[in-house]
Amino acid sequence: MEERTQKFLDAFASFKDKSDWKFSIQIYHNDESSQPFFCAQVDVERVLLDYVDGDFIITIHTEDSSYSFSSSNWLAYVDSGYVSFGSTFDEKTHCIIEYC
Repeated sequence: MEERTQKFLDAFASFKDKSDWKFSIQIYHNDESSQPFFCAQVDVERVLLDYVDGDFIITIHTEDSSYSFSSSNWLAYVDSGYVSFGSTFDEKTHCIIEYC
């Protein structure tokens, strides 16, 4: 399996393992000021992994929203306290999901 795909699946496993924690979701786009344009602290209802047309998709469902990340659009990095996704299209768009 390709390393990029394995890291994406590792991100899903980390989310599943920590799904009883709160998630702090921070999305940065065109990050000039080092400030997220979106930030939320949420309780997770469920985390799903889908496979559609050769693409893995992680979806995090909360009471109010759903957050989806596809393996073709995002590169994943997993650490013990967070998962970060970097856009495959530009270097200034990323998302950090920390466990609280």
